[in-house]
Amino acid sequence: MRLVDIDLLPKVLIGTDTNFMEGIRYMREMLNRLPAVEVVRCGECVHFEEDPNEEDGAFWCEYSGAGKMTRCDYCSKGIRKRENDG
Repeated sequence: MRLVDIDLLPKVLIGTDTNFMEGIRYMREMLNRLPAVEVVRCGECVHFEEDPNEEDGAFWCEYSGAGKMTRCDYCSKGIRKRENDG
C-alpha cells in the first residue's frame, strides 16, 4: 500500500488536457468517499520515547517489532497519545 496526498494531484498535472483533468476531479471525488485509515505516526504514539543516544532522534520500537523507527514512521499497532499522556 502507498499513501498519497490526492489533493496535490491537480498541482502536479498543471497544463494537462481539460477532459483528463475532469476525470481526475471525478476520481478524487470518488476516492474521498472511501473510508480512510487513520495513521498514527510514531511521534504521536504512546509507545514512542526518543533514544538520547541516537543522533537522528530514532528509537527502537519493542511494541511493533519493526525495529529502529523515527517520529515520522508508523505501523498498524500505533496508539495515539491522549492530551494528558505527555
